[in-house]
Amino acid sequence: LVHARPEVRAAALHVAGGLARLGDAPSAAAVFAAFGDADESVRRAAALALGELGGEELPAAAAGIVADAAALGLRDPAWQVRAAAACAIERLSKASSVKKQ
Repeated sequence: LVHARPEVRAAALHVAGGLARLGDAPSAAAVFAAFGDADESVRRAAALALGELGGEELPAAAAGIVADAAALGLRDPAWQVRAAAACAIERLSKASSVKKQ
């Protein structure tokens, strides 16, 4: 995601997360790449997008990217990004356990 304004990049991550949920691997990769953004709000948006991806319905290729991105989010220097990543992991866990029942 390339744009000069961080709020535009953050908004684009919401869309990328939705596309990733539908199985679009490049969009999942864009969410992952956003964890390297210099702006904290963009990294936080990436973490929030993770929580929208869904549990078992996530394609295997995207699932690996999600796990790697969540790990990056938990190690972020900004507490807001770490908190959003933890919430995303919790949401993904709940979605996965609900679908198994």
